[in-house]
Amino acid sequence: MNAARLLSLMLDALWKHYRVRLKECRKECSEAAVHDLRIAIRRLLVGLKLAQCLVPDAGIQQVRRSFKRQLDHFDELRDIQVMLGEISNRLARF
Repeated sequence: MNAARLLSLMLDALWKHYRVRLKECRKECSEAAVHDLRIAIRRLLVGLKLAQCLVPDAGIQQVRRSFKRQLDHFDELRDIQVMLGEISNRLARF
């Protein structure tokens, strides 16, 4: 199997995993779903970076920027979810 085919299969698998996590997060925006989606986005970003190193293309950079923006939009939600979890743990102790 050549490198291009392997890269294509890897990106396809990462894309499918991302889509599953995105649907899951849209269905239930739980702490676990948001966390899993953020991980899927990070992995997809790494795959796209690898593709960009092998096949320099401005289109890949645009896609990476789009996913990076999506990841950034989840930062505050993730922070709030973590804080709420911490607060509820502390309230239970008091």
